[in-house]
Amino acid sequence: MELMTESWTDEKLDGLKREMDLRFDHVDQRFKEVDQRFKEVDRRFDEVDRRFDAIDKRFDKIDMRFEAFDLRLDALHGRLDAMYRVMIVFAGGMFAAMASLVAALITTQL
Repeated sequence: MELMTESWTDEKLDGLKREMDLRFDHVDQRFKEVDQRFKEVDRRFDEVDRRFDAIDKRFDKIDMRFEAFDLRLDALHGRLDAMYRVMIVFAGGMFAAMASLVAALITTQL
């Protein structure tokens, strides 16, 4: 393996420094571009958040409608239960009336 015998002169070091400065300036510019992109992404997320807030409000309205509908259904169920009770009492009364009629017919036939 050959030993490095070349020495670094001031001109070479200055050239290397200039080249590194140019490259780092380019890297800095790229980071600025990335920062701008992130700012745009943040702005878009803010817009999406506003849209979701609007959607949440719409869902709240729908929830209120369902709650009102549930209350109306509860009232309807109460009315239907009352109607079923009336029908059962009526059917029981009709059965009792028919049984009495049959009993009366049987006793008159004997």
